[in-house]
Amino acid sequence: MFDFLFQKKNKEMQSMAEVIALDLEKLNLSKLAIEKAVMMIARAIAKSDIIVQTDSTQKSSIEYRLNVMPNDHECGTYFWTRIIRELLWTQEALIIPMNGKYYKASAWQVSNSVLSERIYSNITIECAGEQYGLYKKFMSSEVIHLRYDNAKIRVYLESVVNRKKQQMVICKEIDDYLKYVKEHPKWINKKRKQLIKNIVKPLLKRNDIFFDKETYENCLEYCKVNYYELFPYQKFIYAFVFMYKDDIPVFPKFFVKEGRGNGKDGFIVPLVNFMQTPLYGVRNYHVEIVANSEDQVKDTFKVAYDMLHENAKFKGKFSVTKELITNLATGSEMKYNTSNAKTKDGKRTGCLVLNEIHAYENYDQINVFESSFGKVKHSREFIITTDGYVRDGPLDEISSMCAEILETGENPLGYFPFICEIDSMKEVDIPDAWHKANPSMEYMPILANQIMHDYLEMKKIPSKRPEFITKRMDRSARKEEETVTTWLNVLRACYEGSTTEELELKKPRMTIDTKGQPAVIGIDYADIRDFASAGVLTKTESGEYIWRQHTWICADSPFLDSIKFPLKNIGQTEFNDFEVVPGPVIDVNSIVDWCMERCAEYDVKKIAMDTYRYTLFKRAFEERGLTIEDRKNPNGVVRLIRKITSATGIIAPFIQSMFSQGMINFGASAIMRWYTNNTSVTEDKFGNKMFGKVEPKLRKNDGFMAFDVAMFCKDELEVQIIYI
Repeated sequence: MFDFLFQKKNKEMQSMAEVIALDLEKLNLSKLAIEKAVMMIARAIAKSDIIVQTDSTQKSSIEYRLNVMPNDHECGTYFWTRIIRELLWTQEALIIPMNGKYYKASAWQVSNSVLSERIYSNITIECAGEQYGLYKKFMSSEVIHLRYDNAKIRVYLESVVNRKKQQMVICKEIDDYLKYVKEHPKWINKKRKQLIKNIVKPLLKRNDIFFDKETYENCLEYCKVNYYELFPYQKFIYAFVFMYKDDIPVFPKFFVKEGRGNGKDGFIVPLVNFMQTPLYGVRNYHVEIVANSEDQVKDTFKVAYDMLHENAKFKGKFSVTKELITNLATGSEMKYNTSNAKTKDGKRTGCLVLNEIHAYENYDQINVFESSFGKVKHSREFIITTDGYVRDGPLDEISSMCAEILETGENPLGYFPFICEIDSMKEVDIPDAWHKANPSMEYMPILANQIMHDYLEMKKIPSKRPEFITKRMDRSARKEEETVTTWLNVLRACYEGSTTEELELKKPRMTIDTKGQPAVIGIDYADIRDFASAGVLTKTESGEYIWRQHTWICADSPFLDSIKFPLKNIGQTEFNDFEVVPGPVIDVNSIVDWCMERCAEYDVKKIAMDTYRYTLFKRAFEERGLTIEDRKNPNGVVRLIRKITSATGIIAPFIQSMFSQGMINFGASAIMRWYTNNTSVTEDKFGNKMFGKVEPKLRKNDGFMAFDVAMFCKDELEVQIIYI
């Protein structure tokens, strides 16, 4: 097909393919050059007319399919590129016609009978990134079987494949950024250095990666002409969008986290708008921009709208409204979404943009859109955000997973984590380190000036410090005067480590077996139609307080569907210490039975609870022989905390001190982290601290309040020595 001949100056006839092979060998180039040559040949063929010699009335339909759209998911250029690449590398290719459409086969078996027509069986076709097995057998007259036997090319290709140590992916913009990082080490944070060391550099050495340099360069030019020149680090990220292995994106998910004002919308919108165009070449590549806030998502969408709306050069190319942007040639749509995720099933999303994921409480909306992936060729997901105040949500989980990827280099899910943040809280006061969280700062003097203004204001108004750290330095920070403890301390109660980087690896904190030792049980049962919690508190010889809790959740709770905790993860690791119980109320007997089981395992000194719901428990306790502690019976097991606010005022400073010292151990309990993060601290005019809820209905803190009443009885845990 492309082994056409031409005459050299010495009158010798030679094929163009042989010339390409010889030139490549001279230049000592790799698979990248071969792929470039393949693209050139493919485009030459695609631009030529494939003429079908037949008298059939379907002639025009067949020619259309072969030249323009072989099937509903692939254009002619892309289809023939794959075929030619297959011919080069394996010396043959098989095309399967079905229902008037043409598909590339990735595997097959063929009979080689001399006396009869060949039979093709066990065929697997490949389309839109998916593999499909065919049960039907095809005769040789029903398929298109192409063979190409060129010994010179075959030998050369084999030599290229065996070049293991040579850089296989070559990109100027990547090289430029790597040089920049080397020249500005103080401006690059640890996680970006890990990205380069453990993800980028190993990738560049691989010989199984195809970098679509032509499409990448078209993308950069499209952005420059229609939007603006991208910053070097943005060009660096873009390059990895166009890398493939076996026609599947190497990085289907991008996680970009940076400080406020660095141009996240300006980074992502030109890219996804380009993907709508014929320059990208995938039909019906729909882009969904998703955010919790309507203002957020509209601001992102508006970047594209402002560029395309009433722009003369885009008339006839795009249909533009304030809700929908459609490329007329490809049918690819761009829209935004903030409504109820339940109404969004069935979408065929090509590209998903999750904007400001720090505001997401759960995965409900994310899961709906991700479920449509696999239906569209080259599906990708871009997660663009700053840090925020919602803890233990999608942001924290994705950040933790990406931290592990960057640390180990193991990346089976194909994430590209570009994370910009200060490395330590000490760097808040070092302006030169602000570049770590703000990669656009050196290119945007206005941004640099605003960050300095916010910093100086923060120094004068300390209450603004959490906002500055979270949004400008891109590290989690909370108003410590309004919360039980810092988020770092909450993580320390569940995982091994002391630094953010260590804790993000989520290695469960070691919890020694304290069965048989003195213990206190704490109970919180505020609403019989909602949540109830109980836990057992023990103390180690080193002074560490270990809390093992259990939560009961009423299945008929009116707030169950709106609860801001992933209840559906029940039974998974870190989600095995709670249960959803049937019925309109939580049966107190279930809780008391749990307490009795702990009494059999531990030397339980007291069962502590407030007086609010004691009347519900009284009968259940008495039936099991548990008595109330009072003046007449100081040895009673059940201790009632009659003035819980006063008790909290006494014990709150001690609890906060233990958190700070790392002496509280919750184990790997997701719901205890949630409870603790939902607990606020207020102070009365006398300086007494009180625990409360961050949000009255949807953010529960029952487990922490059970821990609170148990800690009030901590003196019972001391081993009493009796001298004889």
